[in-house]
Parts: sequence; C-alpha cells; structure tokens
Amino acid sequence: MMRHSWRQLRARRHPAPAYRVIDRLHVERSVNVTIEQISLTVSGWLAEIGTASPLAEELSQAVAAGDWQKVRRIAECLSVDVAEIAVR
Repeated sequence: MMRHSWRQLRARRHPAPAYRVIDRLHVERSVNVTIEQISLTVSGWLAEIGTASPLAEELSQAVAAGDWQKVRRIAECLSVDVAEIAVR
C-alpha cells in the first residue's frame, strides 16, 4: 500500500490557484501559471521585446492580494490579461 504525506494529500484537496496570463501583443500566446510564475512569465515576454519592468512583480503581488482593480491597471500597462482559472 502506498502512503502519502499530509502535504501531498492537502495539495490534492486544495490545489494552488491557477491563472491564465494572456500576451496581448502576440495573438495566440497564453499560459496557465501559478502566482509564483506570473512575474517570471511576464518578465520573459518583456525580455523578448528588449525591455524590463518592475511592474511584472507588482502584477504578481496584486494578484496574490486579490486586488483585481490594480491587476487590471498594471496588466493594461504591460499589454497582458490575467484571469483566475478553475483547477480540477
């Protein structure tokens, strides 16, 4: 019989929230990520066009805080969209 740690069982019952990040500069580019991956993803996309911005980290922090008005304002500046998605 296989035994699971309490962390594994808890992760199954309560998966980490997931978000869809959409690059509005590239028509069909979107990814599903965790909060921890939002700033890395957006920073990578910015690097591809030769720029960087501290707003990528601020976006991630706003999502974590659940401040969706701030998320929308920052996302507009970064030309991305962010939405929470259901995880099964």
